[in-house]
Amino acid sequence: MPGFINPCGGKRWQILSNGLIEVENEGTPAVAEGTTAFTQMAQTWANFGGLFQAAAAKYGVPVTWVLAVATMETGYLSSDPAKQAAAQSPVGAIGVMQVMPFNATAFGLSDASELYDPAKNIDVGTHILANDMKNADAGGLPGVSALYNSGKLCTTDPTRNEWMLLADSNYPRHVIEWNNAAIMAGLTGFGQGMLAVMGAVTGAAVAVAVVGRRVKAAKR
Repeated sequence: MPGFINPCGGKRWQILSNGLIEVENEGTPAVAEGTTAFTQMAQTWANFGGLFQAAAAKYGVPVTWVLAVATMETGYLSSDPAKQAAAQSPVGAIGVMQVMPFNATAFGLSDASELYDPAKNIDVGTHILANDMKNADAGGLPGVSALYNSGKLCTTDPTRNEWMLLADSNYPRHVIEWNNAAIMAGLTGFGQGMLAVMGAVTGAAVAVAVVGRRVKAAKR
């Protein structure tokens, strides 16, 4: 086990053999069942879990990382899958994982309108995550999430977040907590498990509380 790391000098983490992310002096933080954050993660999986699994397998990305990023990006709209798929940020990022339009043609789509297709959007977003994973300095999901969010790894502004990672607000902590919660819930049969937690539902229609999210910073 490599031990705790942080290439940017802030709060450190380590990836455990079971995929959980341990934060130094904190253990393995995770969103708690019954919270809005947990419900948004569960509903995002119920909406698009099959697409996350397919893209994760295709590009070699842990599926819990894809789910965590998707929940961070558009989970607040997860009560309505159509709205989650059609989400557009103030800077123009599109869809479930909030892919910037210029990435459409760069990753094989004909134009940005195809990013409103959840399967294509999640495929491109996961491909970007896979590319970010190749950055040897990233050190796992927290660093990869900063690269995904801003295109850069470190910040020199100590007030941005506790990690010194160049990401919106505390993006790295949120994805750590969703990754850990997904693993603790058991990703095999995860959709059924989460639906049981939330109660009986029909298809993807689940009423959840929608909480406003921060305005996104400019992305790649």
